[in-house]
Amino acid sequence: MNLIKKTVIGLSLIVGLGSCDDYIDKEPLSDYLSSNFYNNEATIKQGTNGSYQGLYMESDQLPFFTLYDMYTPMGIERADNSSIGVNNVNLENNFIVEAQWANFYKGVARANTVIEGSAPYIDGLSDKAKQYVAENKVIRATHYHYLISLYGDVPFFTKSVTPEEQKSATRKPWMEIVDYLLNDLEEASTQLPWQATELGRADKSYALGLKARIALYAGSWCKEGFGQKGTKDSCKSGLLF
Repeated sequence: MNLIKKTVIGLSLIVGLGSCDDYIDKEPLSDYLSSNFYNNEATIKQGTNGSYQGLYMESDQLPFFTLYDMYTPMGIERADNSSIGVNNVNLENNFIVEAQWANFYKGVARANTVIEGSAPYIDGLSDKAKQYVAENKVIRATHYHYLISLYGDVPFFTKSVTPEEQKSATRKPWMEIVDYLLNDLEEASTQLPWQATELGRADKSYALGLKARIALYAGSWCKEGFGQKGTKDSCKSGLLF
């Protein structure tokens, strides 16, 4: 009898352990897996909504581009504008400049996460999901537009990067970034409605308008390279016609 009992207990333990392996090897019911988060319309929309947050100053939800107007006499009284307005500050370590640089790349990273995460599933996604992915491309282009407008050559990422890759990143020529953005915006515009049905979302009219603005700046600006000797490419503006 003892042998029979031991055999039964042993078999029960083996079966029980095997069952545990099957039981615990499951996807969580209350959380998403990071490896396949962006495989459906609902999660892609969530990620896209997060990407839009990068277009605002996190402290007061102010659109970041309005900040630039505040460094003109229109936004600050001449008597108080004793820093950037009169070239009386080191912009290399200025807090606002550093914060904006970081905010731009945070926005780029959020958009890259959605674009990259949805890529393996893109062919099987709904048209609405593809629209959200396209919106992220427009958001990313918006951030890069301001980056190259303000700084010229900048590090350029179109996918998620590790901390080590960030540290070793080098600046990419701004004209090469412009070429990428123009193509990306044209492609994204094909997945967007002409006018967004939800207030605040990027649509085809904005995507093509941003493309036009980038092309015109690239074709006429001497600012890149800084001053009259700066680089420009008049052929870029011809892409609009």
